[in-house]
Amino acid sequence: MTAKHFGVAAIAFAMAACGHDGDKAGGAEGATGSRRSALEQGTSVTIPWGEGSGGLGFRARVTEETEGAALGVPAVAVGRGGVYLLDALHGRVARLEGDTLTTVASVPVDADDLAIGPDGAFAVRRSVKPEVLVFGPDGAPAGAVDTSAVEVVSTITLGRSRQVFAQNGFQETFAFGSPSMPQLAGQVLAGKREGAAFLPAGQGLVAVRTETGELELRSVYALGRESAQRKGLAETVALGKGSAARIVGTSGNVACLRLEAVTQDATGALVTSREAACVDVAAGKIVLRTKLPPPGTYVPRRELAFAGNTLVFARPSESGLEVSTWKVPGAAR
Repeated sequence: MTAKHFGVAAIAFAMAACGHDGDKAGGAEGATGSRRSALEQGTSVTIPWGEGSGGLGFRARVTEETEGAALGVPAVAVGRGGVYLLDALHGRVARLEGDTLTTVASVPVDADDLAIGPDGAFAVRRSVKPEVLVFGPDGAPAGAVDTSAVEVVSTITLGRSRQVFAQNGFQETFAFGSPSMPQLAGQVLAGKREGAAFLPAGQGLVAVRTETGELELRSVYALGRESAQRKGLAETVALGKGSAARIVGTSGNVACLRLEAVTQDATGALVTSREAACVDVAAGKIVLRTKLPPPGTYVPRRELAFAGNTLVFARPSESGLEVSTWKVPGAAR
């Protein structure tokens, strides 16, 4: 099972990575000059690229004058305070409130992932140094956690009491402790749990692509000293045919995923279609499913996020970052 878990998660992460063609804490606020639209019954706002407090950092793709792929906001997250954007090129985390961006913390420009905790605290992962920086709900630095015990980190999450967790391509989760009580490397590896996310009852969730090309969301009992003998399949929810799936978050018994399917058109060219799907695992049914547009000028490392009852999606264009949100039926508020 583990090999298949790795396959579907790693393919999803690789497909996203291949798409990269392309103020001080408590700082100033600025209007975005955004436009609103409807996207599959969701609400969308576009935030322009720009150097002011109301704009987001963006670097165009490689040309004769510049080097490298297009760069912009690498991660979006949602929490108690609303939608948050990692505006790495401007060295900040910004909260999106209606049409307004508010800087909530200054972060290193190499930050590439963002996670929000249940109390409004947040954390960013650094790409050039194996560490996660943690901040309080007010944006005040709360310390750092060393993540070098795990060689490749796909995503991070932040739990209660500033507990930092990281997921790898095998859909395994590691607990690194908090800045005030970090775990030793041996403890991190010994405490590995199966699952990219978890339900309130403790089951781990994994996305699987079967030998027949079917995508499934499976919940399995987490490995632990008391539960090792109970390990086994708890629930399976069918998601249909596809090429890859990735779990992006949970809230109560609801989990949301990004689904991708690669097909060939009449000319033989590869065509990728993408969807977001939210599943009530306890009820065994899909509660929200919506098509996602094709990748924009680049693919953010974390383009889709879910928490509470809100699903958020970020798509960059030449003019700005379009942020779309949906309310998910049955999810905890």
